[in-house]
This record gives sequence, structure tokens and C-alpha cells, in this order.
Amino acid sequence: MNKYFHEIPQEEIESLIAGDKTWGDISSQFKQPDWCDYPEALNGDMGCYSLTDIRRGGLREKISIDFCSTCDCFKKEKAPQ
Repeated sequence: MNKYFHEIPQEEIESLIAGDKTWGDISSQFKQPDWCDYPEALNGDMGCYSLTDIRRGGLREKISIDFCSTCDCFKKEKAPQ
């Protein structure tokens, strides 16, 4: 099962960058949150900016139900109760 991209540690992000991974590689290896209905959210060019912000201390590490709940692409029915 693929890991959720927002849950991997920054050290793993640095390793992906060092390994010259593309956003295509990342979207095939990792999942966007279940509550996210953004089409192809892990597309680095046109995806979710918050989810694909890979800078240290970037938005990716803040992704949570609370953080995403005001987004138009938030699927309330997929959020854990």
C-alpha cells in the first residue's frame, strides 16, 4: 500500500529530491489524503500547492483534516469521524 505523501518525513522528501524523482514518480508512489478531492493533487505543476510544497517547514507538513477543511476540494464524507 502506498504511503500518504503528507505523512512522510522531510528526510524522505530530501531523499526523493536527491534521487531525481519526478512528480510522476511521486504520484505513483504516494497517495493524497482520502479527504482530498483535488484532481491529481500530487501533480507538482497543477496540483495542490499546500500538498506539494516540499521546502523544509513547507505547507505539506501542515496537511490535516483541520487544515484542509476549508478547501473547496475537501470531501467531508471521507474525513475520519
